[in-house]
Amino acid sequence: MRLMQSIIALDPRLFGRGRTFLLDLIEDNGPSQDTIDDLRLFATTFLGGFLFVAIYLG
Repeated sequence: MRLMQSIIALDPRLFGRGRTFLLDLIEDNGPSQDTIDDLRLFATTFLGGFLFVAIYLG
């Protein structure tokens, strides 16, 4: 039953405050390989669709 309460109801002193982040633990190593693969797939699909439509309309 405790999980059904809102986050604000857990501690009223935290009302109106955003989350606290520990920036020391975040490491920025650039984009991951999954992100690069997704962007490559998107670019290939977009260019293929653009080329298909250009040929179809031309």
